[in-house]
Amino acid sequence: MRNSLSRKNGTGGEGKKASWKRRPSEIRGYQAALYTTTDSGDYLRVDFNLKERKIRVYIEDAEEGGNPYYAIFTGERVSAQRNVTTGRAHQVVEKLKLRADALRTISNKEVRKIVVGALALDESASAEKTERPQTRREYLDRTRKRYFRPEAVQPVDSPRGRSMAMGPLFRGLLDYFAGALLVAASFFYFHSYITAGVAAASFGVLIGLVEIFLRGRDPSIMKLVFFMGSGAALYVYGYYFI
Repeated sequence: MRNSLSRKNGTGGEGKKASWKRRPSEIRGYQAALYTTTDSGDYLRVDFNLKERKIRVYIEDAEEGGNPYYAIFTGERVSAQRNVTTGRAHQVVEKLKLRADALRTISNKEVRKIVVGALALDESASAEKTERPQTRREYLDRTRKRYFRPEAVQPVDSPRGRSMAMGPLFRGLLDYFAGALLVAASFFYFHSYITAGVAAASFGVLIGLVEIFLRGRDPSIMKLVFFMGSGAALYVYGYYFI
């Protein structure tokens, strides 16, 4: 509720703190993608094809538990707006306008110009806002929304996009299964709780790197805590009690 009220007053998602990263786009028809997670917990991703002046802006709304939406701009014209999960048309432009400050900080100048024009934003408007100091509770609430949000549904421009909405959930379960299998294999091969603990902690670090560099997302804190915590427990048990 607090974030909703702040956006109605024009804060625009605290764009001044948005840090955009670049990666190749896996969506057909787009050259590359820029993505960021705002301090409000929204995940924004912009896929672009500058030759055709085609932009796809994807958002996971933190206020709705990470519900995914996207809008497609051709030039400065809105050509599509949809809810990814249901596949139905939705007023995504209105959601994006509430994140105006974040979108004004897009690192690619040409992409930013197209997005700002399509959304009819004032590119010269300052993202700096006068805000009251955050309380400790507000800081913790923002941290929780940023790192402990549900696994995201990656956007896919294809007829089977809706059927893939649960893909990240199965990928997350597969990560846990692969890690557990590695730990079990280490234990039965070396007959050592210490080795199994090292394997669990190492897998936790590895899966975090995979999510950052291959999946282009923030690492899952829950996975890191699970594998590194399990690894520490196994190591201590094997070192002191066996």
